[in-house]
Amino acid sequence: MHVGLDAEQIVDTALELMDLHGVEWLSMRRLAQHLGVSPPTLYWHVRSKEALWRMVAQRVLSGLEFPSPQEASWEARVRHLMTSVRGQLLDHPSVLELLGRVLPEAVDRMTAEALDILTSAGFEGAEADRYVRIMTWLVFGFSFMEAELESGATDTDGQYAAMIELFVNGLEAARVAPR
Repeated sequence: MHVGLDAEQIVDTALELMDLHGVEWLSMRRLAQHLGVSPPTLYWHVRSKEALWRMVAQRVLSGLEFPSPQEASWEARVRHLMTSVRGQLLDHPSVLELLGRVLPEAVDRMTAEALDILTSAGFEGAEADRYVRIMTWLVFGFSFMEAELESGATDTDGQYAAMIELFVNGLEAARVAPR
């Protein structure tokens, strides 16, 4: 084992390299070389490449903080959740690719938060679950599309804000409609 090397340093370096070169470029051999260790040393801290991917995605999404119901309306909480997740994903677009391969616990936390928000707004059961899935698809899909665009190609901030407003307005309409 390399003295001073730990899983956090490995994850930080992997994220940095993936942000620079992409997910496909990163191999355990390249990561080890960049860290100045042998590949078996990496496996002492991280059991597999998939485990590393999961840890990287977890790192990016676990830093999210959400306002409580006492701090904001359900509509503001939806906007905050969608905006925060998008920001993290655009700061580290390589993680978008990882989400198609591994789903970290942070995604579970995000969906639980979304479900809590929608439940507080009066949605229940399958209906709340459906809107959480739609919210997740919108955030991940829009972020993926933005990451694929060339920088400055379009006003994606404005488009994203408009998409969030459409979603929140649709939720409000569904919430007050007779069921």
